[in-house]
Amino acid sequence: MKTLCISLIIVALLILAVQIITEIIKSVLKDKENIVYNMIVFGVSLFLTLVTVIAASQIVPFKLVWYIIVGAIVGSFFIAYGAMYGYDKLFKRVFESVKNAIKSFLEIEEEVKGNEKK
Repeated sequence: MKTLCISLIIVALLILAVQIITEIIKSVLKDKENIVYNMIVFGVSLFLTLVTVIAASQIVPFKLVWYIIVGAIVGSFFIAYGAMYGYDKLFKRVFESVKNAIKSFLEIEEEVKGNEKK
């Protein structure tokens, strides 16, 4: 059950990541008035996130592998989202996704317990 719970939370966070990445890409390409601003925000967040991860790998000894770089790039979308729309909206979306994943887990757990009693 613990693995199922962790899996549901990971799925919820992946869905959230896809939604945020899609929203950032749409805002960069669609919003003609703020396209320069949005490109600057995304570029700065990408640059600073990658520099921070590379610096952290030098300060705290860990091997800088491909999936850490990919994670930093995905993280830069979250940072750009927070910069463009505010952290309150970012945190609200993150907490809603995790809350929904936990709610789904609890519903599945109750269903499994109900089937075991039968």
